[in-house]
Amino acid sequence: MSGESHRPGQCQREKKLMLENAKLKNDIDDLKKQLLEKEKKRGVLAVPMPSGDNSVECSKPNLPNPL
Repeated sequence: MSGESHRPGQCQREKKLMLENAKLKNDIDDLKKQLLEKEKKRGVLAVPMPSGDNSVECSKPNLPNPL
């Protein structure tokens, strides 16, 4: 036996979730386009949208050295 076990219906559920995920990604892209169009009409400066990388990198604040 392999290390992976598939319960009945699991594959079907995974396919359904993948389709839903793809639809949501398309919806997000459409909403981003709408937002950019509305901002452009209002004269808001365009800020590049982040690519698929949603990670956030935190940096330490620059605090003065104690005396």
